[in-house]
Amino acid sequence: MDVAHDLGYQVEERLIEVEELNNADEVFCTGTAVGIAPVGGITYKNKRIEYKEELTCKQLYSRLIGIQRGVIEDKRDWIVEIE
Repeated sequence: MDVAHDLGYQVEERLIEVEELNNADEVFCTGTAVGIAPVGGITYKNKRIEYKEELTCKQLYSRLIGIQRGVIEDKRDWIVEIE
């Protein structure tokens, strides 16, 4: 959420109804283990919806990986250097 906000995206944390995904251009999941992962599609009530990996997911992933690897400055003190 912080990375998205830093890139100028409006960020909102809330529950999403499955029906709301019908109109989505892009869907991705985030979490500690996965980082940021695009969702290729979902099936609900025998209806399949496919999604493309668009610019948003790629931007967020690149920024997060850049911070993790030290290529992009960590302005939030997420990275702890171990000697």
